[in-house]
Amino acid sequence: MVHGAECRREAAWLVVSSRCGGGRPTAGPRKIRVFPTGGHGRSPIPSACAGGHLGSVDRMVSTRGEEPMSHAIACPTARIILPGHPDAAAEVSVDVYPFRFRVARTFGYLALWLGSTAIALVVTFGDPFLTAIPFILGAVGVHRSWRGRYRVARFHGLCPRCHTPLQLGVGSKISTPHDLVCYQCHHEPHLVLASD
Repeated sequence: MVHGAECRREAAWLVVSSRCGGGRPTAGPRKIRVFPTGGHGRSPIPSACAGGHLGSVDRMVSTRGEEPMSHAIACPTARIILPGHPDAAAEVSVDVYPFRFRVARTFGYLALWLGSTAIALVVTFGDPFLTAIPFILGAVGVHRSWRGRYRVARFHGLCPRCHTPLQLGVGSKISTPHDLVCYQCHHEPHLVLASD
């Protein structure tokens, strides 16, 4: 009989091994956690997935709600890269936006961008300085909407140079590689998901 933590480790082993072995995801919402190697005795990750991985990524799969997400990708890992320094492990939990949702969201921002620019053009009688404000802000919004492939649910990672915790806000829309800033040593490492 398997008890407590052993049961949870065995369940994690089965979920990950079925995904890595080419298993197909089931329909409906589910969450897959890939644990980093090491820790309590043997690793719950099969050797096919564990080789060389530095961290872990949770990807939430949600098929209902206001922001639909796509299916998780098998065996994802995360690392923080700074040239000239060894890679650092990162623990990231992200939601994956499907392509159709990103296109619809970007077209919404595009309509808002062009509409606000046209209104500013009419209200200011063609003043180039006041019209440039909504034009520039709208262009930035459309660009960030298109690049936002993932929504961050949780992040923990250290700077590869000075080992200071890096900050990445919950709810941020990111793509990879994503630039981070270390406010201790003032370097800019990159967050990379190995599945990309």
